[in-house]
Amino acid sequence: MARHPAPACRQRGAALLAFFLIVFVLGAYGLYRHLTAVSSNPQVRAEASMAALAQAREALLGFAATYDQRNNGQVFGQLPCPDTNNDGEAEASCGTAGTTVVGLLPWKTLGLPMLQDEGGECLWYAVGRFKNSPKSTPLNWDSQGQFAVRSSDGSQILTEPENPEGGAVAVLFAPGIALGGQNRSGGSGACPGGDSPNAANYLDGNYSFGGGASLSLTQGTPGSTSNNDLLLWLSPRDIFQRIKQRSDFPSRIDTLMAGLKSALDAAPSLPTGDASSDGLQRLPAAFDFSASLGSGDEEFRRHWDNQLRYLNCGSDGCLTVRGKPCRGALIFTGERAATGPRTAAESASATSFLAAANIAAATATDAAARQFPLPQALAAYDKSQAAGDVVLCLKESVTLNFSNDLGAATAIRNELASGNPTLAVDSGAGTATLGTSDVPIGSPPNLRYGCLWFNQVVRFGSGLRAFFEYRVQDRGDGFTFTIADAERNPDASMCGAPDQHLGYSGEPTPPAGVTLRPIAPPKLGLEFDFVQNLGYNESNSNHAYGRQDPLTIRHLAFTYWGYRENNWWAGVAAPLWDDNVHGFGSGSGDSPRNPASLTSGLATPGGLATLGQLVRIRLEISRNYDSGAGAGTYDLKAWAFPASNSLCFVEDVAMADLSTTFAPNTAACSPPTIRDTISISDFSGSESLRNVRLGFTTGFGSGGQLILLQNFKAQFIP
Repeated sequence: MARHPAPACRQRGAALLAFFLIVFVLGAYGLYRHLTAVSSNPQVRAEASMAALAQAREALLGFAATYDQRNNGQVFGQLPCPDTNNDGEAEASCGTAGTTVVGLLPWKTLGLPMLQDEGGECLWYAVGRFKNSPKSTPLNWDSQGQFAVRSSDGSQILTEPENPEGGAVAVLFAPGIALGGQNRSGGSGACPGGDSPNAANYLDGNYSFGGGASLSLTQGTPGSTSNNDLLLWLSPRDIFQRIKQRSDFPSRIDTLMAGLKSALDAAPSLPTGDASSDGLQRLPAAFDFSASLGSGDEEFRRHWDNQLRYLNCGSDGCLTVRGKPCRGALIFTGERAATGPRTAAESASATSFLAAANIAAATATDAAARQFPLPQALAAYDKSQAAGDVVLCLKESVTLNFSNDLGAATAIRNELASGNPTLAVDSGAGTATLGTSDVPIGSPPNLRYGCLWFNQVVRFGSGLRAFFEYRVQDRGDGFTFTIADAERNPDASMCGAPDQHLGYSGEPTPPAGVTLRPIAPPKLGLEFDFVQNLGYNESNSNHAYGRQDPLTIRHLAFTYWGYRENNWWAGVAAPLWDDNVHGFGSGSGDSPRNPASLTSGLATPGGLATLGQLVRIRLEISRNYDSGAGAGTYDLKAWAFPASNSLCFVEDVAMADLSTTFAPNTAACSPPTIRDTISISDFSGSESLRNVRLGFTTGFGSGGQLILLQNFKAQFIP
């Protein structure tokens, strides 16, 4: 059946009924307020006051919890100054930092209507160190309130500083009707009373605001002839429970910690910490964090600095955070376990800040005991574990090894024939093989090379220590252990050419559909050369030439890059494919000279290429980068000993600490097998070798080559 619209008169009747209903509700509310005001029952009258106080309290909580969102560069937790000229607005400044002040509730600033109590009076408001101007620092969940509130007869403490909630940071007053002696004359302000109201004419406790000490206030009783003020307050716990509900609260802490860590990691050395009353170390006040912190984060740090602890144990790898060797640790101590501010006594005791295991690690005297493991040492702030300690590693000594990292490495290998790759990786066994013994007759020469790169880009820092073993199972041209600049080699798709290039120098010619690039300088290589190549000639376009090996068939040497120096004698420009020639390179910061024969950077140790012989290698590089000069100085040392030489066994010890000079077992074996010192300048204004990739490269001829690598580990020193 069709529906017909209601007649217009019926619609008008409905609207009229709704209008009268609204009028009735508003009239009933007004009548309620009137009856409440004139009621002879003080408890009924008090209900209106408590409702107004509760509304004001909620507005203050919201103001504090979101203060930073309305005031760029500030932190949450701040409360407004009172209104002292009766215009409904908070004053721009009130008293001095840390002192208590009182006035009318700034209802306009809080976005409220003009709240009044049961006697028609506006609400009053007192605040202390949580006021926003002038600010007190620090201001965080350990900041105590400055107000105590007692019951009407003074016999019971309702709240006070040092209690589990930290006392009251702000108190709201409903002054009630005037008592004897109180003069509330009219004025031109928004609220009843004078333009500059006198607190004594409204508040009944004869209080003395303006000091920095704790102030005791008394809860009044409805209908009392001596104190009818009704009080409601906010505690530090109230404010920070609201703040912790913000979705961005964890990120504020994590961002601060990341900025502080970045600044400390970038420093040439970790600074000495400042003393703390709890026996631990604090961040040094004189250290400049501004370069790593925005203005908001710097302000956040000022307020939360007393929640931070700092440990600088003095040497690389002298403590461990979640399995990582570090020189120091940055700790955010988290919230008091019982919630609410720490008391004065607790603030002087490390046990109220850190978990017992973390205290033990922070106060230990040897590296073995300085262990910060999970779950005691969190990597990020977790609201569900608010009392947990966030512990970040400083000057981390980054480690790479075959056992953990080989599976994520990039292996650039060419298939000479089915089942005959030029490079293979066994991540389960923690080994890699370079080359192949089975080179099919007629296989293209340009396929006889391979590179293995760890995918992780690592900050070079102040140095590197590496250790590995190799065994020559089929001897060919050799291989290198290479450190390549990650900025100039933005991914791991780079490799060199075969034969004497050892996969390190030269330009690869990959199969169709494969994109590879040469390994761009700056770079450092430890070269294991098993075939002598003579007759360096830049003018010869045949890439089979281009080496100038010393007068010995096998050698260990450092290699850099030398193609930037043109062959002026022959009038030939520098070829890109020839950068591991001994003796070449200008020797300047943008082209270090590759060591030649009879130099400390090149040697011919016995057993270097003996078939079946296990050889142990240790490499140390100390790096000192001078930003003012735009160059880094590198002191390179390498040891190579056959495992059969027990006197010179290269022990895998002291990997993380360049301040501990490594030496083999006997003094006779203590000098490095090779050593060199070079300078490398910035490239295009950017710090060279700031971030690097590690890898192994190989190249060989038609005869093939097979080298087994094992037990590799490298540690970068911050």
